[in-house]
Amino acid sequence: MSRKTREGKVTTMAPLRALHAGRVRPATMVVALAVGAVMAGLAVATPAEAATADLQRCQGATCTGLDPKDTFCFGDAMTLKERSHDGATIQLRYSPSCRAVWAREVDGNVHDFLWVRNSNGEQETAHINSGTDNYTFMVNDMNITAAACMTLYKQTAYTCTPAA
Repeated sequence: MSRKTREGKVTTMAPLRALHAGRVRPATMVVALAVGAVMAGLAVATPAEAATADLQRCQGATCTGLDPKDTFCFGDAMTLKERSHDGATIQLRYSPSCRAVWAREVDGNVHDFLWVRNSNGEQETAHINSGTDNYTFMVNDMNITAAACMTLYKQTAYTCTPAA
């Protein structure tokens, strides 16, 4: 037999009826409830676990072409080098755990163009489509060097970070 609780959940009364009828010892019922509670706790992910569950793992060449925000690389990212021009700044971002880099422009303008290129010739590019910041996807930086560059809208010159 089942019944609805005030919250609208359907529950079964069989375990409680068995306990009251003397067919199940109270200690057995406590153990069963404890095991059920532990199993329910294992099945539910915390918000932090759920947020990282979909993140990809990569290293070096396997990171090329991936969005750093979709990987664990974003978590330990640091700015290795940066260079400014006309108020905008281009940064060479690096993840030590992933051994990958990407370019990020801050305080730029719509239509600015940015890219990252490594010494193997791998390159990723991006534009600022709205707002003032954007970043590229990653390229390999394992045992090679890379630089980040930007060209500001309506300018022909470009500005690059030193290679790192």
